[in-house]
Amino acid sequence: MGDSQTPQWETLTDPVFDILDDHIALEMRFSMTKDPEAAYGGGGLLWNASTGNVAYFFDIYTDGYYEIFGYPDGQTYKEYASDDTSKLIKLDGENVLRIMLVNQTLYFILNGSEIYSMKEVGPGLDDPGIATEGQSTIKVDYFKALQLR
Repeated sequence: MGDSQTPQWETLTDPVFDILDDHIALEMRFSMTKDPEAAYGGGGLLWNASTGNVAYFFDIYTDGYYEIFGYPDGQTYKEYASDDTSKLIKLDGENVLRIMLVNQTLYFILNGSEIYSMKEVGPGLDDPGIATEGQSTIKVDYFKALQLR
């Protein structure tokens, strides 16, 4: 499972939404593998990663664990949701992660099933990217930003 001490690599895009946009989503389909010597690996989506090390993450791991977490002040790790027994994660196949922002609520969807929702953190759902956790490799089939209206 992930924690605040896990090595992490990120790829970010330029902002794609207006800060006030609502009814928007980020989505990616990917597969993941881990180094044979590593206990686990994983990766996922990140958003609001623009300044001062503030960032939020929706990650899944090769041990069947998912986690929604962030660094709201740029330093302090905060976990919003996690599950170490998720049967939704495909350990040997492609997974689809989606984050939707609708009416100032974030919805987290894993392989078509909503797993968590919470009030919006930070401004909107922008400054998106992809994160790879631990000693892992992810192969991204697609990454997209969507207007839902």
